Formats: sequence, structure tokens, C-alpha cells
Amino acid sequence: MRKLFIISLCSVLGLGILYQILFVKSDILEQYASYAVYPILTVQKTVVQPFKSYFEQKKTTAALQEELALARQERDKLLTQNIELSALIDYAQETQELLDFKKRYDFQHCTLAQVLAKNFSEQSHFFLVDKGSHAGIKPEMVAVYNDCLVGKVVEVYPQYSKILLITDQQCKVAAYCAQSKATGIYQGSNQEWCSKLNHVSHLSQLEEGELVISSGDGLIFPRGFGVGKIKSFTTDGLFHQVALDLLVDFRAINYCFIVKNGSVVTQPDDSHSGIQ
Repeated sequence: MRKLFIISLCSVLGLGILYQILFVKSDILEQYASYAVYPILTVQKTVVQPFKSYFEQKKTTAALQEELALARQERDKLLTQNIELSALIDYAQETQELLDFKKRYDFQHCTLAQVLAKNFSEQSHFFLVDKGSHAGIKPEMVAVYNDCLVGKVVEVYPQYSKILLITDQQCKVAAYCAQSKATGIYQGSNQEWCSKLNHVSHLSQLEEGELVISSGDGLIFPRGFGVGKIKSFTTDGLFHQVALDLLVDFRAINYCFIVKNGSVVTQPDDSHSGIQ
């Protein structure tokens, strides 16, 4: 009888608890369920979410890399265009003076050459230019820059030539002084800024600063091109010893005309009265 009473009491209590769980306090069930959900949320946060973020980031990085590659291509394209334009501008600026100079002369045979290499040593001064026998260049043709002599061609190869500069001591030019009309032989001294004028009569009335111009009396150099200015002079017996300053910075020359003596005829032009 007592056992039956206890069983009945437990049944009533159990039904009461079940009723409370199912019908009265459903939030208790949610609380118990939360214990099962929490580990899943934790795993998602610590494992799943990093993987998800990684792949999303990888996708974003790939897109950025693609955009960067396109930007680099555009940059390289613009850089190439900039280099081409800069080269054209530099070429135009460097050759414009020569082209203006060319208008003052009737060049029957002339070639615009670019200087490839320069040599200034105690033994010799010369240029290597990018025109050779394939361009019609021959030995003893003359290189000029604006109104000034640069030198003469001494060696010719198919693709390039060697020009002995007037600064070289082996280079001699028949010349005269513009004001006094004194004549002499210009000669280089293997120095970049000075040279000399030999065999000038002591009777000549020279002036410092006077221009010295090629006379054309020799077989190679044409008449009317500048070679220097009188820096100083002294008299030694029957001749003046004349020191000259050069007119051109040979290190700054990048282009020159190569012409044949006899093919240069000065055009009359009152607006250009000679070397300035």
C-alpha cells in the first residue's frame, strides 16, 4: 500500500515537472538546448570563421593583384610614351640649331651624324660618329657644328667613322684673323679649351678677342668657319706667338654635320653676318 502511494506520488510529481517543462516554462528547454548549441558556435567562431575569412581575403587579394597588374601595364605604357616623347623633344632641341645653321649654307653633300663616343686624352682627341661608308662618308670629309669647325674624318668603317678634332695637336687648319686679316696656321694642343695660331707675321696688328676663321687655303677645311678667339699673343722674332680660346665646348656636342670640302657655299644673308 505504501509502495503504491509512493509510485503514485512520483507519477504525479513527474507529470507536474513535465507539464512545467512543456507547457509552463519552455525557456528551461531553451536553456538546456543552449548548452548543446554553444560548442557549435564556439567551433564556428574558432575554426569555420577563420577559413571563411581566409577565402574571402584570398579572393580580395587576387582582385587587388589583378588591378595592380593592370595598373602596372598602364604605367609601363605611359612610361614608354613619355620616353619616346622626351627623346623626340631632346633630339629636336639638339638638332634645331644645326638645322637653322644649315639654312645659311648650300650643302650639296652633307650628313647629320650623332656622336657615339668621345676621347680627350693627352695623346689624342677624337669623336666616333654613327655614319660610315654606308652613308657615303669618306676620309678627309669635314665635321662642322653651327659656325665652327669640329674636325676631319680620318678613319671610315661601314657603320661609323672617326673624326680627328681640331683640338688634337695633329690637326692643322689654314686660318686668318677676322679684324686684322693676319694669316697663320691654326693647330690644336690636345687641350679642350685652348690652342694656338702659328706663323703669324710680327707686322700684323692683332687684338685680343679677335675671331680666328678658317681661310679655305688648305685642301681639306672649307672657308668661313670659326676655330677660336685670340686669348693672348707675344712676339718672338719674325712671328707672333698666339694663344687661342676655343669657341665650342666639344664635350657638349652630340650631333654634327659631315661635309665635303668644296660642297659648302655660304648663302648671302644680311641677318647672319658671321660668327657671333
